[in-house]
Amino acid sequence: MVNTITKEELINQFTGDKTKMEETNNNKVNYEEESQKLQDAANRPDFWNPKEGKYEITILSELETYSYIDAENKNQDRAKVAVEYQGQEFVWGFGIGKTRASTYGQLVEVAKANDNKLTGKSVTVVIKSDGKKRDFTIV
Repeated sequence: MVNTITKEELINQFTGDKTKMEETNNNKVNYEEESQKLQDAANRPDFWNPKEGKYEITILSELETYSYIDAENKNQDRAKVAVEYQGQEFVWGFGIGKTRASTYGQLVEVAKANDNKLTGKSVTVVIKSDGKKRDFTIV
């Protein structure tokens, strides 16, 4: 047997009781305020996605960690750092590895050797690839 509901009942399932809707209208977005908070795309650094080769970069910030949900609905822990390459500012993001040989682990070791900071440190990044995976060596 198929249950039938009225159009009004269906709308209430998605929007809720109209009195409750009126109460939540206090949370409307103030577009002027939100616009001020958003970074202008021209002023936002792009992500650094280097190809195979050797790169001289300057690190402009300390490591930061963040998480996101990937396409398979799995939580991915990542790290990022601001870098300068050829006079342009970028954000370099990568996975949080579990070994000193990982990009994350190498940057942690660079920071340890530099009074526990990365900001202002110039490093050479060498990238090798087998066509599927890139290996980063930080000197």
